[in-house]
Amino acid sequence: MTIALLTGSRFVPPALVVLGCLPEGTRVELVPEPENPYDREAIKVVLEHPHLVLSHEALARSAEALASCGWSPEEVLAQSALPLGHIAASSGKPLEKARSAAPRAFGPIVGTEELASGLRPDHGRLHFSGENIWITLLP
Repeated sequence: MTIALLTGSRFVPPALVVLGCLPEGTRVELVPEPENPYDREAIKVVLEHPHLVLSHEALARSAEALASCGWSPEEVLAQSALPLGHIAASSGKPLEKARSAAPRAFGPIVGTEELASGLRPDHGRLHFSGENIWITLLP
C-alpha cells in the first residue's frame, strides 16, 4: 500500500470543514494540475459528488464553520466536485515532518516527484491520523 499526504486544505475553503465531516476511507479523485504555479507536478485531491458521501446533518452541525468561509451546507452538497487540497510535494517540509508521524502500518510514503516518475493513480482513499490526512493510492 502506497500513501501520500494531503496538504493545502486551508487554502481551498471549505475543504477543512468538509474533511471534518467525511468518513474514514472516503474515495477521492487525484487530478494532475500541471498549470499549478507552485508545483508543475501538482496533483489536486477532489471529492467527487459530495452529496453521495456527505450527509446534510453532518454539514448542518458544521454550518457555522461553513458560513465563516462563505458556504452553506446546501452549496456544498450542490457541487459536482469539491477540491480538498493537493498531494504533498516530495521536497516540501510538510511531507518531511509528517513522515515521522505516519502510522507504521502504512507502506511507502510518496510525494509528487515519485508519482510523476511512475504510474500516477487516478483515485485514493482518505485516512485520518492525528493532525494528518493520508491518501492511500489506489491502483
